[in-house]
Amino acid sequence: SGKLDTGSSDQAHEKMTEIATSGQVRVVLNLSRVDYVGSAGLRVILGTSKLLQSQGELVICAANETVGEIQLTSGFDRIL
Repeated sequence: SGKLDTGSSDQAHEKMTEIATSGQVRVVLNLSRVDYVGSAGLRVILGTSKLLQSQGELVICAANETVGEIQLTSGFDRIL
């Protein structure tokens, strides 16, 4: 289990940007092992979604209840 927050967002941003700019059409972000997503993590997810917008899509799957609630509260369910 882990967190996608300030402590991990730089590494996540680098990896997600690498994947998003590699020509992938669909990127699936499996959050089954993520317990918490902070504002920095939400920025990474949003940035990745924007990078993929013209050529593909970002799909989030397996988010636990807490992470799902964060997505709903922040409005990410309408953005992604």
